[in-house]
Amino acid sequence: MALENLSERGPNCPQPELSRIVHVENLGPQEFTQDIHAQAAERAALAGRLGVDRLNDLTAGVTLHLRADGEVVLNGQLNARVTQTCGITLEPVESEISSSFSIHYSEDPGSSQALDEEQFSGLDDNSEAPEMIVDGKIDIGDVIAEQLSLEIAPFPRVKGAQFDGYSTGDGSETRPVSAKPNPFEVLRKLGGGVKSSE
Repeated sequence: MALENLSERGPNCPQPELSRIVHVENLGPQEFTQDIHAQAAERAALAGRLGVDRLNDLTAGVTLHLRADGEVVLNGQLNARVTQTCGITLEPVESEISSSFSIHYSEDPGSSQALDEEQFSGLDDNSEAPEMIVDGKIDIGDVIAEQLSLEIAPFPRVKGAQFDGYSTGDGSETRPVSAKPNPFEVLRKLGGGVKSSE
């Protein structure tokens, strides 16, 4: 099956950094399989979107299964190598990411959620509502980019880096603070004690 070229999108439609569009109407009874290897320009653009220094490599394998009811199940596996900046030492942090995912698509997600209480109670607690099929298309490239964004460490650190806190003072805040004298104790020493006014 041929994938839709990115240039086929309308001029007012935002262009995703990584795009591989599949037309659902072209899916048959056999599973559709697509291997993706992001090109250098795609990786550079995606790195900017994800806020990382470099996306060194990104590959993925995706299968789409068209069910008899017209809904689609997408299963994927992605592998990536990412370079980020350590938030403590500012050194580069390189990491390898591997993730598998499964997404359910429907042209009418509302109908899939129209379950009575008995049916709903039998569903897996981790099950999610299906994604919407828009204009009969699924952009598996954009799906991969979104899944990758969920796997990237938000606060990267080089191995062994520790945050010991910071101080803007002269260090006096770390010195022991002596207790303030009790004013009644001072009066007691001067006058032999505090007498009651009664």
